[in-house]
Amino acid sequence: MTAASSKITGCRNLVATATVKTAVTRAYTSHNALFHHIEPRPGQFLYGQCGDTRYAATAFELTPGATPKERVGIQDDGSARKYFILRDGQPWVYSHSAAPFSGGCVGIPKELSRLWDNCPSE
Repeated sequence: MTAASSKITGCRNLVATATVKTAVTRAYTSHNALFHHIEPRPGQFLYGQCGDTRYAATAFELTPGATPKERVGIQDDGSARKYFILRDGQPWVYSHSAAPFSGGCVGIPKELSRLWDNCPSE
């Protein structure tokens, strides 16, 4: 991140551990049964918190063992940045996808978007 501060008006960046990345990936594969062989694209995982709500954003890439259907699917919506929300101790929930190269954070609080440098395009 190139943001000047890691905290702006009640929002802050968090360190995305392997556990967080696995939980977010599980939330997406639960939502979209096509994908079983994916992982967050390296260097593009955004993770933060505003109040008691946590947010994550990432695009995914295929891992070894991907099926032909997964290879086709990742070319479509599969490669777009995905947004996730974690509230009140519930599991991560897939919120929505952004079109590739759409620029800017989608559905993220403005303060967190600023910390994430407005989610630069992939």
